[in-house]
Formats: sequence, C-alpha cells, structure tokens
Amino acid sequence: PEAIAFDSNGSFYTGLRNGLVVRVDPGGHVEKIVRTGEEIDDRICNDESKWSVADPACGRPFGLRMKPNTKYLYVADSFYGLVKINVDKKTREIVLSSNDTRFGNKPLKCTEDLDIDGNDIYFVDSTDKHTLNKAMEDIIFLYPSGRVFRYNEKNDELDLVLDHLYYPNGIQLTPNKDALLINEFSKARILKYHLKGPYKGKSEVFAELPGLSDAIRLTDLNTLLVPFVVVFPKHGSLSGYFGKFPILRTIIGYFINHSVIMNIWPKYGLVGEYDLKGNLLKSWHDKHGKIVNSITNAVLRDKKLYLGSYTGTKIAVVNY
Repeated sequence: PEAIAFDSNGSFYTGLRNGLVVRVDPGGHVEKIVRTGEEIDDRICNDESKWSVADPACGRPFGLRMKPNTKYLYVADSFYGLVKINVDKKTREIVLSSNDTRFGNKPLKCTEDLDIDGNDIYFVDSTDKHTLNKAMEDIIFLYPSGRVFRYNEKNDELDLVLDHLYYPNGIQLTPNKDALLINEFSKARILKYHLKGPYKGKSEVFAELPGLSDAIRLTDLNTLLVPFVVVFPKHGSLSGYFGKFPILRTIIGYFINHSVIMNIWPKYGLVGEYDLKGNLLKSWHDKHGKIVNSITNAVLRDKKLYLGSYTGTKIAVVNY
C-alpha cells in the first residue's frame, strides 16, 4: 500500500501492487473496492512471483484523492492515467487516458500523483520516456523528462503546466491554491510553482531534501508531510553515489528494475514535517526500518500519522 486518502466517515483508501483499491474502515476491516486496470482475474494480478515488475493489465494505483463532498476517489494510475472511482458503487471510469490523442507523440508513461481544485485536476507524469518498469533509467541518469498537467474535467480541457522535471512523483496545492509544490524524486528536492500572483509561471526550490521522497501531503495544521523512500547515507545522493561507478550505473540504469534496487538499499523509515517556507519542523525516524521503511505517503489524521510504503505490506500508524 502506497498512498492513503481518508473519506468523511473516517475510512481510508489505499492502492495495492496488484492493482486493487481497498477501503479500510475505522475498525480495521479491509474491503475490496475495484481494480484500476482491466484485468479481473485475481490469480493473475496476485501472482507474487511477478511483482518485481508491474502488470499493466492489472493497473498500478499510486496517488489518491477524495474529491470533497462527493463519493468519488480520484486515482493516478501509472499505466492508465486518471481514474475516477465511485466508492459506493465500486465502479471505475478512466477520466483521462494515458493514450489521449492530445498528448501527441508523448503519451503519459508514468502517472504517479494528483491534487484537485474544484474541476481542475493537477497531476504529474514522472517521465515521458519509460513506463514504470523501466523508470530506473530516468532516475539514475537524471533525465529531465517529467511533466505536470492540469485537466479540467467539466470542460475536458488539458494544459501542460510545467515540463523538464526530474522524475516528479508528488504534487500538492498550497492552502490558498496559488501555487503547486512538486516533489522531484531524482533531484531530492521540492519545487514551488506559482499559479497566481506576481510570480505566476515562475518556479523556485522550496526545499532541498536528505533523501528521495514521494507523495507529499498538507496537514490541517498547514504543514507539509514529506515521506522518504530512500534516505541518503553519508556518501550523498543516489545518482551521485552510482556516478562514481559508471559501469555499475549503466548496468543498473538499463537492466535492473527499480524494485530490485529498493529491496537491497539499506532500510530506513523517515518522515519530515516542513512549514510552508520549506523549513524542517519535526521528523520521525525508524533507523533500521523494522516497523516501516521506503515510506511513500504520510497522512495526519486524529493526531496519528498513517504511513504507506513501497516495499511494505501494511499501513503503519504512529503517534503525531
């Protein structure tokens, strides 16, 4: 389970490696909602021997957002694009396909996160070069191939907001909706892109990070929770480390799936809480990754942090 989104009843939704979106009620009961992909045979999508790569037929749900005051959960699916789920009827609809003709010769390759402002959906395509199963090349070679789009569901309008990004995999609107915070995974930083005001259309570095982070989220306290999939050791960044070994870097970039790297990288659990000026306020550590590691999402609810993980099989809950 990677991303987490709560509804107004206190239940939360999360997406699984097998393509399923499930609901967990306050009592901990897990209920299947729907798979984001086309495949309906659980035997195919639940085959753990194939989980080092994702099966496009099953879908791969990443970022999740409940649209306020509705029964709709919006999902960034790595293979399918933007998916809307009616959580009451347990049905899914592709709102914006990764192969929509408006993308021309650069269809969506890796849709990883989204945020919603009324009818506008802001979302990231982490790379326009490779699908999820080949994304390690983009990360380790620092390809600036990521993009941010805005899609207006009511008017069916699609706009490119920002491109030439370094594997963006997290996006969050600021509280007053005048800027986007964009997590650049392979650059280990968060950008701030101004949507309104005197700096409209400009971007700046919001925070430099001590690792590679993922689906950033605001709290009700107007702070930003930053989950870390990878925490840098003393030798610095992931790309910087492998840059010392060009042959190894080439082998990893072209021939090894990122899931393999994640399974051998030193385990560490880290979440940072930042103010809206990019200053670190607080952090939570699991130094040996015994409870949780490779954290992909952190959500604050009722004075508890709910944590998703790239490699884990559970949602961890810790006191705020």
